[in-house]
Amino acid sequence: MKKVLFVSVGEIKSKSIIGGNTDEKIIAGALMEVQELELLPLIGDKLYNDLEEAVRTSIVSSGTTLTADQSVILNDYIKQYLIYGTLVYSVVPLQYKLNDKGLNKSTDSNLISVDSREQDIFKNYYKEKFEGYKRRLIEYFKTDTNSETNT
Repeated sequence: MKKVLFVSVGEIKSKSIIGGNTDEKIIAGALMEVQELELLPLIGDKLYNDLEEAVRTSIVSSGTTLTADQSVILNDYIKQYLIYGTLVYSVVPLQYKLNDKGLNKSTDSNLISVDSREQDIFKNYYKEKFEGYKRRLIEYFKTDTNSETNT
């Protein structure tokens, strides 16, 4: 079954500093990594699969199939977590390209390339936000008494 993104690439671009002309394939790949490597272990298989199916059904039917609790979790907690996680996960693939000539740094004639120290500062800036949303999500689940969404 095809994987489902819990937030659209367009929404990530509109709610972050990622530019509109940024390669959507890289953003979508980073987002899927965050969902699978960070979110899934955090919320557990059952809730993840339930959300995935609800989002998939919503996309196919062009309507909402999320329960009220799922909607709160997804829209108020998970999406922000995924947006900042995608920023953290996309910094390196957006900056570097691996091809048959080796590892290359992406450049633009109007931009000055950053060194690894500057890149680390930039990445850590967003990682702090990502960790903040992670803590927020954890706190939500600590107090969640709904059996449908409690992990």
